[in-house]
Amino acid sequence: MSTASPARAAGELPRIAVVGNPNTGKTSLFNRLTGQRARVGNYPGITVDRRAGFATLAAQGAAPVRAEVFDVPGCYSLSARSAEEAIAIDAILGWNGNPRPDVALVVVDATQLVRNLYLVLQVLEMGVPVVVALNLVDEAGPTPPDAEALSRMLGVPCIPTVARSGQGLPALEAALARVLGAPAVPPVPAVEYPAPVLQAAASVAEALPDAWCRPGTGEAQRRALALWAITSIHEDDELPGIPAALRTRVAEVRRAAMEASHGDPA
Repeated sequence: MSTASPARAAGELPRIAVVGNPNTGKTSLFNRLTGQRARVGNYPGITVDRRAGFATLAAQGAAPVRAEVFDVPGCYSLSARSAEEAIAIDAILGWNGNPRPDVALVVVDATQLVRNLYLVLQVLEMGVPVVVALNLVDEAGPTPPDAEALSRMLGVPCIPTVARSGQGLPALEAALARVLGAPAVPPVPAVEYPAPVLQAAASVAEALPDAWCRPGTGEAQRRALALWAITSIHEDDELPGIPAALRTRVAEVRRAAMEASHGDPA
């Protein structure tokens, strides 16, 4: 089965996963943080490049924080319908041999905010500490998104940045250092799911392995993982390590939903 990596051992550097939709400037921001001195390897068991490097995060009034940073392939969601999405969920949750990150730096395009916030919400629901880089603010016109208002709405730091020029990088480093210094399960913005969706998620959540859940998280993460399972696990998927009991439960829930939508002849 898919298993989550243990929390980092004493003496290991904290880890930052850089996540975002394609074309948000995510890799440019990764290069800024690491000084463009990345090493390239493969994701565990997959011949896909994994870029990683190191950053020294300056924090005002505190000692700099040294961290490992890795660049997650661009994806639009965490539903494992593509190779990139499957890699992203493994990297963010520390599954299948991936190191578990201490914080996810989610890079969003300030000119396409609504579309990008879906991924932010998914990462928050997974119980991973988050810092949002509100990138490309120089292209957002005379009224760019209000980073402070967005931060209040999401409950996590949101920092305006321009990765190409380095604008906002000191504030971003300080925010990352603060979160790494006091990591906490982020609040999950209220989302109103339809009752049938909640019922399906509750049923699937009962079949989730406890090892998948990040320590300190509660029902919000189990629901998020259940929704991920419903949208990702199919007969012809190539996801490794999915327990047979979970596959069976997802199939049952999907079949029941299909019968309800067409009317059960019985």
